Amino acid sequence: MADTFLLAECNIERELLIHLGFSFKTDIEKANGKADVMTRMKCNYRNRLAIGLVDEDPNKIKSKDYARFSRLFDPAYKMHFKKDPNANHFLIEFYDEFEPWILEINKKAKVEASRFLRETPTPRRLHEMNQSPKISNNYLKFYWEIVKQYPAPFNQIKEWIKR
Repeated sequence: MADTFLLAECNIERELLIHLGFSFKTDIEKANGKADVMTRMKCNYRNRLAIGLVDEDPNKIKSKDYARFSRLFDPAYKMHFKKDPNANHFLIEFYDEFEPWILEINKKAKVEASRFLRETPTPRRLHEMNQSPKISNNYLKFYWEIVKQYPAPFNQIKEWIKR
């Protein structure tokens, strides 16, 4: 993995990569949004393998750097795997945004949120928690229990990164 650079769009995506076994110290950089992921790939990793973990954000304007990525695989688990045809850069993209995606995955995982959280998780509340510099341990436990109970989409992310 030392030659592969992982760029996480936000804190929770960085935490997810760490939880999946990738090293924060050597493999993962936390970016400040999708535009920052695209800029870093273009500038910092011009000739190196870089994989960004981002949200689709369908209601936001896309940069021309983002537009050149093309889908390599059919969507699985409401994710895309995309490649920049001009560089050794890839994107793993969650349909919509991470928060609704993880709640959709939880429908199959069937994790009882009340075991970890005081309130029922909503995309908005999860987004607020994910934006804080330190994500609550209870929220992380909730996420990791989802990974444990329904590992298939997370194994797909690991497979795409390791290929």
